[in-house]
Amino acid sequence: MQLSKEQIDVLQKVESNNLPLDLDSYNSNQILMDLERKGLVDYEPEYDESIQLTGLKRIYLTQTGKNELSIHINNEKSAFKTTFTYPLITNTISGVIGIIIGSAITYFFMK
Repeated sequence: MQLSKEQIDVLQKVESNNLPLDLDSYNSNQILMDLERKGLVDYEPEYDESIQLTGLKRIYLTQTGKNELSIHINNEKSAFKTTFTYPLITNTISGVIGIIIGSAITYFFMK
């Protein structure tokens, strides 16, 4: 499932419990409602004595939401390894280690 950056941000906020639990902010957050329709987020309603919805006890990720968030995080980690900086860093470190070992071998054999 392809998720936008905004949807991933909302999933991360839900996971870390950084979303307000009042009904107005829930109803005005279209991204959160879309994620709830897709089955990635769910909530526990809070009722008063007359069985009217007064708020939300908690908003949480469903198992599908947790899976999608972990897939996105793993894709970000693997994307770093394919960019320019990661190969540059590893090749530079390998070159420095090779120079040090080569210099040490040359120093000991040239005595």
